[in-house]
Amino acid sequence: MAGRVRIGVDIGGTFTDIVAVDGTLGKYTILKVPSTPTNYVLGIKTGLERLFSEHGWRPSDVALCFHGTTVATNTVIEKKGAKTGLLTTVGFRDVLEVGRTERPPLDLYNLAMERPKPLVPRRLRLGVPERINHRGEVVEPLDTEAVREAIDRMLAMDIEALAISFLNAYANPVHERRAREIARSLRPDLYVAVSSEVNPQFKEFERTSTTVLSSYVGPRVSRYMEGMKTVLAELGVKSPLHIMQASGGAMTVDAVAERAVHTVLSGPAAGVLGALKVGEAVNEPNFVSFDMGGTSTDVSLVKNGQFRIVEETKGVGYHLRMPMMDITTIGAGGGSIAWIDTGGVLKVGPNSAGAEPGPACYGMGRNVTVTDAHVLLGYIDPGFFLGGEMRLDTKRAHTLIQQKVAVPLGLSVEKAAAGIVRIANANMIRAIKRVSIERGHDVRDFSLIPFGGAGGLHAGQLLGELGMRRVIVPIYPGVLSACGLVEANLEYQCVQTILKRLDGVDASTLRGLYAGLEIRGRKEMHHIRDGALRFKRAANLRYRKQVRQVTVELGSEWADHTTIRRQFREAHERLYGYATDEPVEIVDIRVACIHPPPEGVDWGKAAGDGADPQKGRRRAYFEELDGFVDCPVYARGNLGRDFSVQGPAIVEQDETNTVVRPGQTLTVHPSGNLFISPGP
Repeated sequence: MAGRVRIGVDIGGTFTDIVAVDGTLGKYTILKVPSTPTNYVLGIKTGLERLFSEHGWRPSDVALCFHGTTVATNTVIEKKGAKTGLLTTVGFRDVLEVGRTERPPLDLYNLAMERPKPLVPRRLRLGVPERINHRGEVVEPLDTEAVREAIDRMLAMDIEALAISFLNAYANPVHERRAREIARSLRPDLYVAVSSEVNPQFKEFERTSTTVLSSYVGPRVSRYMEGMKTVLAELGVKSPLHIMQASGGAMTVDAVAERAVHTVLSGPAAGVLGALKVGEAVNEPNFVSFDMGGTSTDVSLVKNGQFRIVEETKGVGYHLRMPMMDITTIGAGGGSIAWIDTGGVLKVGPNSAGAEPGPACYGMGRNVTVTDAHVLLGYIDPGFFLGGEMRLDTKRAHTLIQQKVAVPLGLSVEKAAAGIVRIANANMIRAIKRVSIERGHDVRDFSLIPFGGAGGLHAGQLLGELGMRRVIVPIYPGVLSACGLVEANLEYQCVQTILKRLDGVDASTLRGLYAGLEIRGRKEMHHIRDGALRFKRAANLRYRKQVRQVTVELGSEWADHTTIRRQFREAHERLYGYATDEPVEIVDIRVACIHPPPEGVDWGKAAGDGADPQKGRRRAYFEELDGFVDCPVYARGNLGRDFSVQGPAIVEQDETNTVVRPGQTLTVHPSGNLFISPGP
């Protein structure tokens, strides 16, 4: 593969982070530029142009380009997707509204609960005669004339995308493929998603919901990807573009075009990969990754060096089924807006000031944000924001906090700012408890790895309030998600539903089914030489008559029936507290086709020489000390390997700051990462 540089581009609500790793020189280069919400591609182009001009790289030096995007997620949340039609088996047009009888835990007794409206209104959901049974046998042929009439009706209502989900299509896709041919013959540019390719698994509601989501976001994601390809072509970058998936692997742009839904919830996944790299560097296998950016905070728990993969989620308000990291996202970031509700209670988020107009201290925003509070409390130097590239307006932040928060609540400006930070912390504590305590983990057994532009500003307080082991601040905390992108595997997931008793499928048949999925994966990843691919097998199993299944990771080596059954029993007992000798059913099998990245550059770097690490002092507000104190400020790059300091203290670097609370101790780990230990 030509080129030596791998580039990761991660778009946030406020900033776009770019990381380049040069495999020849063995170094990382980081860059942070403002996001351009009206057209995110423009910010990416500006950043890449700077990267090339400032570091002397040529476009031909780029080997791979990875991108984490929030386009699909935001499309669903903001309800800005394509006008979508649904073609399904006659009698099943209402499956989206019938759904499941489950209720969200917080709405279990809420008589006024309203379910989200389907993304496809009923007039655009049409059924056609056809029938395939669960064994894949055609019971009733597809009525092709009815298909043409139904699609014509939807086209007359100006649909922009079409989802096709027929009954039992996971067992035989022939009718769905024929319907797609007809749709494209009627309108070649129509975006079409078929369930047998998007989510070829049983359960009609889940499969249909996921396919509809893929069609709903597909046109917007496709346009965005075309924009990215155009930018790279204009810059002269000929290397392939890969997009992060929610599962933690990257896929090609061509694969995104067919399965756009796999980019939903993909942005936060790269951050977890970056945190894993940090955990490896300091030999910490148990931690909570804490990614606080400008718009949101994403938290995920890693135990024994492994993140949890879930098969289903309602993280965007609609049922989505595909492999994805278990990540909890809340609307709490540096740009989260502080406001007072009708009852006179101070709230923070979930709305954000974004990059335009941004926080008040950026000079144009009219809303008070968490970042404004940090500036006022002395945690951020207004003259050294982004390493001095951007000067902040402290006076404007002071005036708006006073007008919008302090005066209405009868507080001093300082106490109002501290209250904003405290409420943001409370929101984040709930998110961390959700992925740890509520799932049976003792949060005191875990470290906290904060990153994102604001993670280090809050981590010390969270450490004290949650009683966690320690805080580990990465070398590049402000751009860790982009760092994770360049460390991602190239990955393609293949799945096939079985729905048989495990002891009813002989070993040779099962081996053949897995081999078939591997062949499919090789075809999809044809651009990778065969010897460079590796495969991870998994199976979803359950006791007969159960609704939920348990995922069992089988690894790359062949596992016999006895091993599979034992692993299932162990996993079931671990999750539910019991296991029985009841017959086990194999629901579906999965193969992940993986191409790992080249040996990464060591993120660790020699600590500074320790010469004059303190760059000055600044007044900063600490509630533990009842007000402002004269606080030492240190330059991160100058901290020696034996450096240690007792809080309060502030450590500055170009893209973020770390606040050490009173009583806490900061030390430099040999890897270059920072440790913050709790006070007595």
